Formats: sequence, structure tokens, C-alpha cells
Amino acid sequence: MQTVGALLATPPSWLAEQLVRYREDPARHFKPLCAYVAAVVLGDDAHWEEVRDEVERELGENTQS
Repeated sequence: MQTVGALLATPPSWLAEQLVRYREDPARHFKPLCAYVAAVVLGDDAHWEEVRDEVERELGENTQS
């Protein structure tokens, strides 16, 4: 099973492209980014909130207002 940290440390090309979009507009692209990560790590993009905190930690950012 892949972890969020491992996935973001060496992202596949499709995820690297999503990270570029996220950095351009974090507010708009954070949820889709988490959904992509959840799809890979958990096997279901509907569980994006379960990876939210770990994605934030790995990106070194706080997206919660």
C-alpha cells in the first residue's frame, strides 16, 4: 500500500501536473488534489478528507482557514 508521503515525494507525471495546477490556485485545486491522492492511496477518491491533513503536512502548507 502506497503512502501519501511516498506518492508526493515521487509523483507520477499526472500527479506532478496536478501539483502545478494546485500551486497556481490552491483554493480551487486542493480538494481535487486530495481526491487524486485518496484514489491512489485508499482506492477511492470519495475519501479525500481522510488524506487532507497528511497532504497538507507533506506540502508544508495549511489550507484550512
